[in-house]
Amino acid sequence: MLVKSISKNVLEKIKSAGIKPRPKWQFLLKDYLIWIFFGLTIFIGSMATSVIIYMVRNNNWDLYGRLGHLFFLKTLPYFWIAILVIFVLLAYYNFKHTKGGYRYRFYIIILVAVIISFLLGTIFYTVGFAKRVEMRMQKSVPLYHKVFIKGVAEKGYLDLLKPGKGLVAGTVTDRDDSGFVMEDFSGKVWNILSEDAESRGPIEIEEGIELMVVGEMINETTFMAQQIRPWFNPDLTRHKPFMKEKPFFPRTK
Repeated sequence: MLVKSISKNVLEKIKSAGIKPRPKWQFLLKDYLIWIFFGLTIFIGSMATSVIIYMVRNNNWDLYGRLGHLFFLKTLPYFWIAILVIFVLLAYYNFKHTKGGYRYRFYIIILVAVIISFLLGTIFYTVGFAKRVEMRMQKSVPLYHKVFIKGVAEKGYLDLLKPGKGLVAGTVTDRDDSGFVMEDFSGKVWNILSEDAESRGPIEIEEGIELMVVGEMINETTFMAQQIRPWFNPDLTRHKPFMKEKPFFPRTK
């Protein structure tokens, strides 16, 4: 009797207040939208993961002996790592608001979101989607290239680029038959001998272009180039060579 009395009172209050129950389709629409947003956050997180894989795999690992272990930490793709973290958390938020999502613990949802992002990201990387996204970002968003690619790279590499270690980078100021003249980023001028140097990618050496040169310092003003690489040009940044290169770098002590 008590239960019936309470139910009757509740119904009477609902009627007197003019409250109408929301139609079922509204609840279904809300649930569908949450799942769609969850899928979008997973997709963007996967895209970020694919670019992270691409950039890490093309991070001048063949120069590890010359640059040292710090270059990896200084040149990690922190922008995309931040994007991944943000969208994994958004995926958690959306899933938590799905029907029954409240039953799962935080770390379970986060772990599943990370695993899905990694698996899809690996697929995106394998089919070449990651490289297209990275190149498009650099060409279409100048601020991204300036701050997160060239800016981070310069801060990460410049203190590691030492002529004595066989690495120098700067701007080409002149060229001749035997090579070219380059002013490095510290302001020092070098005569680069590049007749037998290998180019990493389709590089046209001309005045104003920024390059990284790998080789051997002959004296205080002359540098013998073994390989020439682009210095974070929007079209060639983290360029993956067209063919597998044979290692030629001597080990440093």
